[in-house]
Amino acid sequence: MQKCGISFVEYLPEVLDEVIARDCYGIRSLPQAPDVVVDGGACFGAFSLFAWSLGVKRILAYEPDPDAVEMFQANIKANPGSEERIIVENRALAYIGPPNRKRLLVKAGVGHCRFDPAEARFPVEVAGLPAPTQMLERISTFLKLDVEGAERELFHPSNRETLRRYDYISMEWHNCDGAVYALVLGLLGFSVYLAGCDGAQWEPGMSGGIIRARKL
Repeated sequence: MQKCGISFVEYLPEVLDEVIARDCYGIRSLPQAPDVVVDGGACFGAFSLFAWSLGVKRILAYEPDPDAVEMFQANIKANPGSEERIIVENRALAYIGPPNRKRLLVKAGVGHCRFDPAEARFPVEVAGLPAPTQMLERISTFLKLDVEGAERELFHPSNRETLRRYDYISMEWHNCDGAVYALVLGLLGFSVYLAGCDGAQWEPGMSGGIIRARKL
């Protein structure tokens, strides 16, 4: 099927509606497309291909489910030229926590790779673009997260300097932790928009929703 000029041969209609039609991560509403996107929890590639269609120069996508990666690769082949700008890694972004927590994440298919510049391979270097110190004013970076409950690992204190390096962070949150992530991002220097599922106004006790953060 076609969505905003993107061809999908493997897809879930509800995800395309959420990510593209409703632009839940807010990338289409930015003044201009970011230069580099990291797509954490890429699934079959809806967000990565959407970013590509908007003109993002490099997309680094992480997806721990091999079946989803196969779907993603099929969708890349259906969109000539996308393979030049999208790099797909069959692994996840997450902090290696206590053994019991790690086993739960792996069992759930979330993955257990530490999220820091060495392991997550901060996108400016991976993309083959100049390092931030060489091109600080001209590179903008966007981190999208849909990691199905591993947000706590990503927001571990050891990862926060990495999070601070992004210009935009947009994420789906779970486990009733949205206000905590919003607070952390505010302390890291972001302006934060916090909402419940489907854009509903956030209220204490909500189990999940969306956060969009922009570096001040």
